[in-house]
Amino acid sequence: MSYAVVLTDKSNDLVHWVIYDIPSTTLSLPADVQKVYQPSNVAGAKQALSYNAGVRGYLGPCPPMEHTYEFAVYALDVSALPGVTMSTTRPQAVTIIQAHDLAVTTLTGTHAP
Repeated sequence: MSYAVVLTDKSNDLVHWVIYDIPSTTLSLPADVQKVYQPSNVAGAKQALSYNAGVRGYLGPCPPMEHTYEFAVYALDVSALPGVTMSTTRPQAVTIIQAHDLAVTTLTGTHAP
């Protein structure tokens, strides 16, 4: 079992961030997860490229107008997502995450500049 977190801008249905293969023993994420494929401050986890090409990891909201964001935390039935590599895109990762979903919870919030 493992976890995955997906951040989606619900205002335009854009997936901003995907981190997966988070060990089931992990109880929280650090405030600043390293912006690399395999962040050492979340041992075992991996991240897809963000919406800003060439950057991995969480990039906070910065919309020009009000947007609604959703964090989804998935409990997965595998310890490592099968078939996912460093070149897997965010949408591809989300599809694989949802195929291994045991349970999901979400937190939704609105950001206005």
